[in-house]
Amino acid sequence: MCATTGEVDDVTIWLGQVEHGVDRGRGVCCSVSRLVFFELARWACALTTVIFVHGTGVREKSYANSFDLVREKAAQHWPGVTIVPCFWGDVLGVPLDAAAATVPDYDITRGSEMPVDEWRDERWVLLEADPLYELRLLTVAHTEDVEFALPGAEVTAEDRLNNYLKWSNDLADLAGLVEQQGMPSDVFTGAVREVFGSSAARDAIELLAGGDSEGELREALSRAVTAAALVGADAGVAGSFPIDAIGRDAICAVVLDGLHGADLGVGQTLLKVSAGLALRMGGARTIERRRGMIMDRVTPFGGDVLRYLAHGDPVRRFIAETVRSITGPIVLVAHSLGGIASLDTVRLGMAQVDLLVTVGSQGSYLCSLGALPSAPGGSVGDIVMPPWVNVYDPRDLLAYLAEPVFGEAAEDLEIRSGAPFPRAHSAYFAFDEFYTKLRERLPQ
Repeated sequence: MCATTGEVDDVTIWLGQVEHGVDRGRGVCCSVSRLVFFELARWACALTTVIFVHGTGVREKSYANSFDLVREKAAQHWPGVTIVPCFWGDVLGVPLDAAAATVPDYDITRGSEMPVDEWRDERWVLLEADPLYELRLLTVAHTEDVEFALPGAEVTAEDRLNNYLKWSNDLADLAGLVEQQGMPSDVFTGAVREVFGSSAARDAIELLAGGDSEGELREALSRAVTAAALVGADAGVAGSFPIDAIGRDAICAVVLDGLHGADLGVGQTLLKVSAGLALRMGGARTIERRRGMIMDRVTPFGGDVLRYLAHGDPVRRFIAETVRSITGPIVLVAHSLGGIASLDTVRLGMAQVDLLVTVGSQGSYLCSLGALPSAPGGSVGDIVMPPWVNVYDPRDLLAYLAEPVFGEAAEDLEIRSGAPFPRAHSAYFAFDEFYTKLRERLPQ
C-alpha cells in the first residue's frame, strides 16, 4: 500500500500451501502482484470463488486459523469452490500499541500477574453480587477429591453439619462486636440465618468439614456471612452502606473467630478463581492495575472499527482489488467489520460480485444510526444490489437483522450454533449448518 496515497499496489493474501513468499507455518503470507494473481485466477476461472474477508481485530495467526477452517469445511460442503483470502488486518488495521503513549502507567500495567492483596480486594466484587458463590465453587472444586476418600470416618457428614449449625447459632452472640463497625445487629443475624440456611452452605459443610480444606471452608463461610450482611445493610439504607475495607474485614474476622478460626496454610483455590472472575466482571482495581495489558488486547478490536468508520476507503479498495483480480463467479463471505466494509464496497460500486454474504455483522445497525459510510444519514437509497444473505445467530450480540432496514435487498438467514456469546460471534465457520444452508445459494 502506498503510504502517500493509501492505494493498494499489491494484494496481500494467504495462499495456504503455495510456495511463494515467507513461510508462516500453517499458511503462507505473501504479496502477489496483480498480474500473477490474475493468471492464477484465470487458470481457475471455471470455478466459483469465495473470498473470505475477516472482521475487526484479526491479525496473522488468528486469520490463518480461520482461513484454514473455512477452506477445510468448504472442501466438505462446497466441492469445486475455490476459497481465496482477503487479509487486510496486518496492513490496514491499527497497531497493537497504537494508543500506548496515551495510557497512564502503560509500561507498568502490561503485566499479567496480580498481587495477592489485589486478589483479596477484587473477590469482594463477586461476593457482594452473590454472597454464596465461593461456597458453590468450593463444592465443585473438591467434589472429585471427596469421591475417592476412604470410608469409615467416626464423625459423619451429618455430625459435621450439626456442629456448624450450632456454631452459627452462637454467632448471634457476637452481634454486639459487629455493631461496633456500624453493622445493625438484626441485619447481621439475618445474614447468618440466610447463609447457613442455604443449600450452598450445607453442601459445602457436608463435603469439606473435617477434611484438609476445612480452613478454606471456614473462611468462605465468614466471607459469605459478611457479604450477605453488606447486601442487607445496603437494602436497609436504600443505597450503599457506609463501610470501608477495614470495617468489612473486621466483621469478617469476628465471624471467622466464631467459627473457630481458619487452619494454617489455607489454600489459594478461591483467591485465584475470584481474581479471574473479578477481572471478567470488571473489578475496578483489577482493571486499573492491568490497564496496559487490557488496552493491548482491546485496541485492535475497537481501533479497527473506529479507523474504518473514520478512514475506511483503504479497506474498501483492498477488498475491491481482490475482487477485480478474480475471474468467474465471485462470492464475498465477510465477517463482522469485514461485512460492513464489504457491504459498503458493493453499495458504492467499487466491486461487482455474484453473491454477498455478511456474517455476524453490523451494517444494518450502523445504517439505523446514520453511521454506515455507504448510506449517509441512514438513507439506503435505490442502489441495485447483488443477492445478499445476512447470516446471524440470535445468541451473537454483535449480529443484526438486515431485512428491516434494507428490505428486499437482503435475506436474513438464522444460524443457531448453540455457542454462548462471545464465542457465538466466531462460531459460524465451525458449524456445518452454515455451509449447508449457503450451498444452494452459491452461484453455479
